[in-house]
Amino acid sequence: MAHDHTHQHAHAHHDHTDIDWAEMAPMLEDQAELYTPLYEHAMAWLAKRQTEPGLVVDAGSGPGVVSCLLADTFPGARIVAVDGSEPLLERARERAGRLGVADRFGTLAGELPEVLDDLDYPADLLWASWSLHHLGDQKAALAAFAARLAPGGTLALLEGSLPTRYLPRDIGIGRPGLQARLDAVHEEWFTEMRAALPGSVDEIEDWPR
Repeated sequence: MAHDHTHQHAHAHHDHTDIDWAEMAPMLEDQAELYTPLYEHAMAWLAKRQTEPGLVVDAGSGPGVVSCLLADTFPGARIVAVDGSEPLLERARERAGRLGVADRFGTLAGELPEVLDDLDYPADLLWASWSLHHLGDQKAALAAFAARLAPGGTLALLEGSLPTRYLPRDIGIGRPGLQARLDAVHEEWFTEMRAALPGSVDEIEDWPR
């Protein structure tokens, strides 16, 4: 199990932004809830292939939506939500309390992947969704995640995808193609964010390989 830590180290990406994570938390929570069917589908697939784990770690947990889904999927497991933002972890603890899983729910605040050294024992399942790309050397971080696994443990990685279209081509305001322009802006932001991370390493992001 992991002990709750009140000290806070930022994720690498937190050091290079002025984001107020307490203010962002409701939006992050809503976004994670929007993708709940995706997460549930992935977890159902994992549950068929994973023996009941003793420790499940959510690396880059944010406000704990996925952490609590992991608790539902693996009712016998101890869940540890790991993030660099204490305000987000506070929301994760509150959510776990509301959903009745607080008795087997812990949090760990610190910088990935080094903070995982503070786990009391290796993880049987380490879940990392949308967190790897915030670490400068993604390949080294992936190896560090795997190193924190118990023998026979599972590393579940959810990263990257084709753009999701939320808007029709023509929304009736301005010229058509707003979604495509937003995608282009996001691609530019993502490239700049990656380049600004400490120790950033260019990597072909073929994680299954």
